[in-house]
Amino acid sequence: MLRLHDTLTKTVKPVNTTTNNYVKIYTCGPTVYRESHLGNLRSYLMADWIKRILINNGSKVLHIKNITDVGHMRQELLERGEDKVVAAAIKEGKSPKEISQYYTNIFFEDELALNILPAEHHPRATDHINEMLSLIESLLYKGYAYEVDGNVYYDVSKFPNYGALSGNIYSNLITGLRTDEDENKHNPQDFTLWKSAEKGRTLKWPSKWGDGFPGWHIECSAMSFKYLGNEFDIHTGGVDNIFPHHEGEIAQSEAYTGGKVVGMWVHGAHLLSDGIKMSKSEGNSYTIQTLSELKIDPLSFRYLCATTKYRNRLNFSLNSIKSSQRALQRLRNRIRLIRNQDSDSTEPIDSNNEWVQSFNTKANNDLDLPSGISLTWQLMKSDLPSTLKIKIIKEFDKVLGLNLVPNQINQKIESNLFSKIKIRSSLKTSEDFHKADIHRESINDLGYVIEDTVEGSIIREKFYSETEFGRLKSISSSSELSQHPFNLNKYDVTFCLIGNDFTSDLTRCINSIINFTKSISYQILILNKISNPESSEFIKSIGQKVDTKVINTDHGLGEGTSKNILLKSSEGSIIILLDTSVELTNDIANPISTILKDESVGITGAFGLKTSDMHHFRDDPNGNGGEMDAIQSYCFAFRRKSIQTVGLMRETFRFYRHLDLDYSFQFKSKGYKIIEIPNLPLIRHEHRVWESMPDYQREKLSQANYKKFLEKWQKHPKLLELNK
Repeated sequence: MLRLHDTLTKTVKPVNTTTNNYVKIYTCGPTVYRESHLGNLRSYLMADWIKRILINNGSKVLHIKNITDVGHMRQELLERGEDKVVAAAIKEGKSPKEISQYYTNIFFEDELALNILPAEHHPRATDHINEMLSLIESLLYKGYAYEVDGNVYYDVSKFPNYGALSGNIYSNLITGLRTDEDENKHNPQDFTLWKSAEKGRTLKWPSKWGDGFPGWHIECSAMSFKYLGNEFDIHTGGVDNIFPHHEGEIAQSEAYTGGKVVGMWVHGAHLLSDGIKMSKSEGNSYTIQTLSELKIDPLSFRYLCATTKYRNRLNFSLNSIKSSQRALQRLRNRIRLIRNQDSDSTEPIDSNNEWVQSFNTKANNDLDLPSGISLTWQLMKSDLPSTLKIKIIKEFDKVLGLNLVPNQINQKIESNLFSKIKIRSSLKTSEDFHKADIHRESINDLGYVIEDTVEGSIIREKFYSETEFGRLKSISSSSELSQHPFNLNKYDVTFCLIGNDFTSDLTRCINSIINFTKSISYQILILNKISNPESSEFIKSIGQKVDTKVINTDHGLGEGTSKNILLKSSEGSIIILLDTSVELTNDIANPISTILKDESVGITGAFGLKTSDMHHFRDDPNGNGGEMDAIQSYCFAFRRKSIQTVGLMRETFRFYRHLDLDYSFQFKSKGYKIIEIPNLPLIRHEHRVWESMPDYQREKLSQANYKKFLEKWQKHPKLLELNK
C-alpha cells in the first residue's frame, strides 16, 4: 500500500480511499499566462508518480488537474484588480482566451515531453464560474463570508481551524502578503472570494453583487466538488501552495460541507536554481522549451527529479541536468546492448519476483524513487539473463516513466540527410569504411549522431552534452572558484562585465573599452551565459584583439553572485565594474588609477550619491565630485587588494538595484572614502534590464533589496557624510 507524507498531520500514513479501490486525486494545475517553469513541473511529476504507483498497485484513479485561465490572482496583484492572463494578452496583442489557450497547449506539450500521464479531466476556471458563484452564495448564507461594495470576503475568524495546515494560526497570522491594503475587509487576514470589477476590466462576469471575477482559492473548491464530490483522497501541489492557497481552500470547502473534504495533503518541495526557489521574477527559471533548445532530453529532468525525494529541495543547474542526461543515456545504452544480445532464458516475470517486489516496496514508501533508481543500476550490473533484465526494467519503468525500453527513437530528420545516410549505408555494405566515416562526420557536423546497433543504424539529434556549447565548462556558483592571490597582479586594470541577453549592449561597451584604453595593461573579464551563442561568438572574436577571459555560467545568476565570480577571477590591480549600458567616450582607466593611488579612498566612479537618512539617495547636485556616500554601479572601481579587508559582495542581492549602495557601505564601515570623479568620459544608455520589466516587478525586486540594505545599515548614521 502506498504511504505518503500528509502535510496536515505531519506524518507518513497509508492512502485510505473514500471509495473502495478507487482513488480520487486533485492537483492544482497551471495558471496559463506563460510557460510553466521546471519548478512548477516538478510538482506535476510528483503527482504523476503518485498516480503511477497507485495504478501499479492495482487501484483505479480519477485524477483532476485544473487549468486556471482567469481569476486566480497572485497575492501581489490581487488587490490591483488585474489578472496575469489579461496582462499577458495585452503584451502579446492577443485576447485573454487566445493567450490562455496558447499556453494551455504548451502545458500539455510539456507534460507529454515529461511522460506525465494525462489527468482524466482538465477543467477550466472560465467554464465553472457558476459553480464558484453558487459556492460563494452558500458561504454567505452560512455566515462564513460577507459582502462590501460588490466584493465578497471569507471571514477567517469564523473558521477555528484556519492555519492548521501551515501552522500559521489565526492568532498569529503572517501579515504583509499583499502589497496594498483593502479597507473593505473586516480583518487584513480575510481573503477574497469575489472581487468587484473595476472600470475597463476585460475579464468579468455578472453576479448578484455586480460584475466581478473570482478570487484566488475559490475555483479549486468549486471544481473539486463538481468532479470528485464532497470527499476525495489526495490533494497535491507545491509547498508554496500551502499558505495561503490551500489554507483558504480548506476553510471554504469545510465550511461548505460541514466536514473534512481532503483525506491527505501532499506537497512537493521547491526546485532551487542558484540556491533559491526557481521563479520568473528571480530570473532563474527554465522551461521545457529551454531544455529542448539546448538539445537536452526533457526526460533527463524527470530522471533528475527521481534522484531526490519529493519532500527535499532540489538544486537545478545545467551541470546537474547534463549529468542526469549522461546517466540516462548510459542506462538506455546498456539496456539497448542487452536487448541486442541473444539469451537462452525463458524465465517469466511474476509478481513475486524479488527485484520487482523490492522496487515496489521502495516506491510505495513515500515515493522513495532515489532508492528505485539505485536498484535499477544494481539490476543492470547483476548476472541475471538479459531477457529477464528487460522484463524487470519494463516493470520498474511503469512507475519511473523514463522510457527506458523504447520501441524506437523518433527523430525529425532533415530531408537532405537521407541521401547522406543512404550513401553511407552503401559504403558500409561495400566495406569502404574510410569513406563511410567521412559521411558520418558530415552528418555529425549537421548536428546528428549515428549509432550503429545489431538491429541497424539509429540516427538522432545531438544531445546538449555533445554540442560545442555543451562541452564548454560552466559554473553554477561563486563557491566553485578560489580567489586569485591579492599580491599577484597580472594587469593594471580588470574591466568586469556581466553579459546579458542584450548582445548589442555588450558589444558597444567592449568596443568602447578597446578604443579608449591604450596606455595601461588590462584584461576584459566577462561573465557570460553559455546559452547565449550570439554573445559567445562576439566574445570569441574580440579575444583575438585584447586579453579576454570568459567565465561561462550555466544559467542567469543573481547580481551579487555574478559580481563575486568576477571579483574572484580578476587579475588586475584595479577592478572596474562596468554595466553594459555604459559606453566610454575616452580613457577612464588612468583617471580612476590616479584617484585610487590614495590608500584612504576605497571606491571611485562616475556617478556618486549622497544621503542624510539612508532613505533618500541623491545625485551630486553640483557635479563637482568629491566625497560621497555611495557610487552607482554603472562604473564602480576599487583596488583588488581591498577585498581582503572589505570582503566580497552579499549574494542575497539577486537584483542589481541597491547592491552598489550596500557594497559602498561595506567600504565605508572599514574607514574608506567614496570619491566621485566629475566629468568622467562615459555615457549611459538605456538600461534595458530595467526597461524590460513591468512596473510591479521593478518595485518588488527593488523593495526587497532596499529592505536588505536598511536592515544592515540604517543603524549606522555616523557613516553618512552629512552626519560626520
